Amino acid sequence: MRSTFKYLFYINRNKVKKNGLCPVMGRVTLDGEIAQFSTGLETNPDLWDAKTGRSTGRTTYEAGVNRELRSLSASIEKHYTCIVEKDGYVTAERVKNAVMNIAQEHTTLLKELDEATEEIRKSIGINHTIATYRSYVNAHLNLSRFIRDKYGKSDMPFSSLEYSFIEDYDMYLKIDHKMATGSVMQHIIFLRKLVKRAMNKGIISRNPFFGYVPDQPKTTRKWLSCEEIEKVMTTPIEHPSVAFVRDMFVFGRWTGLSYTDIKNLQDINIVTDSEGSQWIDIKRQKTGNRSLIPLLDIPKEIIRK
Repeated sequence: MRSTFKYLFYINRNKVKKNGLCPVMGRVTLDGEIAQFSTGLETNPDLWDAKTGRSTGRTTYEAGVNRELRSLSASIEKHYTCIVEKDGYVTAERVKNAVMNIAQEHTTLLKELDEATEEIRKSIGINHTIATYRSYVNAHLNLSRFIRDKYGKSDMPFSSLEYSFIEDYDMYLKIDHKMATGSVMQHIIFLRKLVKRAMNKGIISRNPFFGYVPDQPKTTRKWLSCEEIEKVMTTPIEHPSVAFVRDMFVFGRWTGLSYTDIKNLQDINIVTDSEGSQWIDIKRQKTGNRSLIPLLDIPKEIIRK
């Protein structure tokens, strides 16, 4: 009966994290049966209103917490109604499982990543490159290692993906694999894409990345002075392969072409205008835009070499 169905959100004040926030929990009660679950959200305990089950904070973050809780409330109501209409029998545990997508445990992180990787492989040369495919393969390798080392499992259901999973993966890459901040961020981006893909497919209804802000790598713009470029160009190098790398670097500096664009450069990309001047006519891989670049003496000499 509808009158026996209730749900609420509360915080666990016994688990205050280092950031001062408490986890927000959910509870579904039906005919005296109770099913509890983690919402994956965190909030300031001083701003929590137990009566309404919402945060009283006015910051963007706390407003986001309340927005996520409203979405969860709608999801609980929706799944309760659907189960009643479909089966005529409902329990608190079934409602909780439906909301948390536990019933779809066969849909796992690595299984979904395998599917995404295969889609990238099939589109190589169409709208993706081999480099993108290799990035997906590398992401799969590191994520599978983390799940094995951290949880002792071969895979994880999306229903188990909590905010703490993302934090632990971040620390795992930094500490266990000594990755730089930029590399860690790239792997977290892959995980975020995977979560977004699962949400778009209806596999999960909530975003475990809510509130997560990755460390941004500190970048320093590097540049060479005219004297330094001159030194690079004139320093004798005996090893042929090293000399070739140096020449390609110099070629890129005088043409503005990236490594990938230089790698793709062919004879047909060198054109001559009506006045006899030579140009590089190439479609840039990153932007897809056409570039016309004057071919100066130094790049010409490298081409002849």
